[in-house]
Amino acid sequence: AFIYCLRHLIAAYLRKHAKDPVASSKSGDQQVLTYEAWAIAISSTSNIDEYCAQYVYPMGQDASDQVMQVCPHVLKTVVRLCLVDRGTDICQFVDFGPGTSLAERPSATEVKS
Repeated sequence: AFIYCLRHLIAAYLRKHAKDPVASSKSGDQQVLTYEAWAIAISSTSNIDEYCAQYVYPMGQDASDQVMQVCPHVLKTVVRLCLVDRGTDICQFVDFGPGTSLAERPSATEVKS
């Protein structure tokens, strides 16, 4: 139920902010990527409503690209994903949200079993 609700909150955010830039542009560049342009570019949809209907609302659909970007805004906190590989004891933590950057992300960390 939590993921279902989160998907609906994410869709509402995407629809409300469809014309907003994905990240702030410090250069003042007018050619910034909007949430709607991103959705259209990564799918076969023609607008944000179609994208949400096909990829965000339905459980079992992969909308990870935008979910990772939008989820921190919906929850108003940094979201940390732990990427694991069954073949190793190493996991990699990746942070998403305002205030995170590649330089701030932790490196792979060994997991104690």
